[in-house]
Amino acid sequence: MEGLTLALSSGLPVSRIVSVQVSLTTPAVIAQVVNTCMLLGTSPIIDPVQRRREYANILEVAAEFGIASEEYRAATLWFAQNPSPNQLFIGRWVKDASPGMIIGAPLGRGQQAMSQWTGLASPGFAVAIDGAAEQQVSGLSFAGMTNLNAVAAAITTAIGTGATMVWNQRLDRFELRSASTGPTSALSFLTAPATGADISQLLGMQAASSGAYAVPGMAPETALEAAVELDMMFSAQWYALVCPSADDEDHEELAAYVEAGDPPHYYGVTTAAAGSLVETTTDDIGYILSSYGYHKTAVQFSRTTGYAIMSYLARILTTRWAGSNTTITQKFKQQPGVVPENISTQQANVLDRKRVNVFTTYSNGARMVQEGRSSSGEFTDVIIGSDALALEIQGRLFNVLYQAPKVPQTDAGMQLLVNGAAAACSMYAANGHLASGTWNAMGFGNLSYGDPVPDGFYIYVPSMLTQDQAERQRRRAPLMQVAAKIAGAVHFADVLVWVNQ
Repeated sequence: MEGLTLALSSGLPVSRIVSVQVSLTTPAVIAQVVNTCMLLGTSPIIDPVQRRREYANILEVAAEFGIASEEYRAATLWFAQNPSPNQLFIGRWVKDASPGMIIGAPLGRGQQAMSQWTGLASPGFAVAIDGAAEQQVSGLSFAGMTNLNAVAAAITTAIGTGATMVWNQRLDRFELRSASTGPTSALSFLTAPATGADISQLLGMQAASSGAYAVPGMAPETALEAAVELDMMFSAQWYALVCPSADDEDHEELAAYVEAGDPPHYYGVTTAAAGSLVETTTDDIGYILSSYGYHKTAVQFSRTTGYAIMSYLARILTTRWAGSNTTITQKFKQQPGVVPENISTQQANVLDRKRVNVFTTYSNGARMVQEGRSSSGEFTDVIIGSDALALEIQGRLFNVLYQAPKVPQTDAGMQLLVNGAAAACSMYAANGHLASGTWNAMGFGNLSYGDPVPDGFYIYVPSMLTQDQAERQRRRAPLMQVAAKIAGAVHFADVLVWVNQ
């Protein structure tokens, strides 16, 4: 009875009178950013299944690719820029046929301890190479070995000429690679041997090993095929694309693809072609891409620095779009690690007419990038800044729809979307990409040609009362139109001085 008395004395629940429920709002979705670059390389460090890895500094790139690789040399110019980027994606272009592989599961420190290996009695496994019957790899001995590199070497010797086992110390895993290449190159996951101790699990290479995967051999692919694959797998994770080993035909294909891309990307090309400096030459890549009028491609001329465009892109892709007065123009900027070109006025003018950028010197000792254009002639900061603005508007409107219980199909509901777009435009007025000015294009809504745009932007949405019924039944919002006035930048100045004696 005492226990019952205690239970009754706790009283009635307060929720009988005041009921409070907590509902967590849906987290906002982060929009694609435009401060990332995909360096498309040909080194076999990254397998075709994984396709890309992310790096935070040049040390990480050097540790994986080595200092003689094109990936390292290009990455040095990326990370050397000031301010320095904090991220670089490196993707794999299978330019040459690649081998079939088994990538082992990452091994913990305990699994890597040599005591796990040295005491095994006649260890082994079975594997099928290039579609042949399963091969028994047995009778191994790891006695006296002091590291897993020695274990991998012993396994390679036992397999023979068909495949090579390596220990990847950086990624804590074994990797088995077929000696053949191309589509017929293949390896099976490892299974238990007919006799002896089974090390297929210890190697992390069973079909059931968590983190292990098979890589089929591949025929050579084009640079465009590699870029499309990376776009399908990671499109919203990267913005700029550079492919150092591409030839002019590859550059044309990649530039065309990037121009049409959704989500947006931007392509960078370095050229050393002497014809870039000659006005009558029309087969250089700068002239060719400018003739296509591509907004989403920039070309830089450099006879000594084959990856100069990495520095060009790194400078603008470090822009902090959420800041105040943070936007830049590409002209006048520095390129640490790039040798400046010594060119004549005629050559500088030819490069500009071909929409080819160059890092050069002036007679006062200044070294700088000029002119900071895309192949279309539009300035790079305008194109990339406008992509960033569009993505910001897209992200904010998506989150309005995504997080609200519903956006009613009324003028008040449309105002929620307008507020989202206005917040994005206000951010880009604060960062200096947009500014007040005069509207010098066809008007809409209450905006006419020649009208001032005091905030740097104007947004118009027609009333819901005028919406077509069929559109309303599809639950589509009326068309929102945004007039955005680009702040631009001063690249040239004229001064007239009147002197009186």
